[in-house]
Amino acid sequence: MFRLKNPTHTLLLVGAATALLTMAGAGSASAAPVTFTWNPNAIPGITTTVAQQFTANDITTAEYGSIVLGAGGPGTFANSGIVNLSAFTLGGSSALSPGSTLGAGNSALFGTGYVLYATFQASGTTTATAIPTTTSTINSPITSFNFQLFLAPADSSAAPKFSASAAGASVSGIGTPVELATGSEVTPGTATLTFTAGEGLSVGANILASFTETAAGAGFFVNPPATVGLDLFSSTTNTGSVVTTSGTNTVIVGAGGTGGGGNATFQAAVVPEPASLLLLGFGLVGLGVVKRRRSA
Repeated sequence: MFRLKNPTHTLLLVGAATALLTMAGAGSASAAPVTFTWNPNAIPGITTTVAQQFTANDITTAEYGSIVLGAGGPGTFANSGIVNLSAFTLGGSSALSPGSTLGAGNSALFGTGYVLYATFQASGTTTATAIPTTTSTINSPITSFNFQLFLAPADSSAAPKFSASAAGASVSGIGTPVELATGSEVTPGTATLTFTAGEGLSVGANILASFTETAAGAGFFVNPPATVGLDLFSSTTNTGSVVTTSGTNTVIVGAGGTGGGGNATFQAAVVPEPASLLLLGFGLVGLGVVKRRRSA
């Protein structure tokens, strides 16, 4: 966990085989979600007649991406994709104003619609040599994970479109994106492939990643302030209805234009108790003593 001294939050990203999915241990699903306020109008190019700032405590997500077994050689996998932040709620009701243009096309003026999405790249090791076709569950450690959060204006009258293929995921119908935040793996996560008779293939993952606001995103993240440490608990269900395959080693999520469903909520970061910090201090002192003795 990170305790923020800079504009950095701790984020749980998981899902469409590493997009946004369930994390166990970093936060409790029963913990009260933290309410947050974001302001799309703080980003140049989002020119609307209705204020777009909103306050929410739950994010609805949709994931698009691919997993390739053996991408880095035998016993490895690579996973990349896009997570669409498609809706926001507060206490179960929509947090967006009636004039919100999230996900809307630009029907009159460039910048009246916008989209929020994250791209991600992951890799790891696996015992799977091919996509399972009989009842089984394969858990594979994720050894590398990075993501980037963007806001982009719509650039056509049609709503922005997300899609996925064996080559990866993409979004069209948008203008130049602005990078709001980035992050990388804090602790190793796990990717899961499950085949169930009668239901088919499902995919998922869990990972804990840092969340660092960029200079461009400073005005976007209104509340909580950057001095408050946060986690983001997320879950998705990527079942056979949104999962397809290509050959024997590639899994695709969202190829038909419908991404894996899920949600994400911020939670207060776990801060070590004073006793734990004291023990850590003693440990660091001990390491210093050992180092000096070895150098003597």
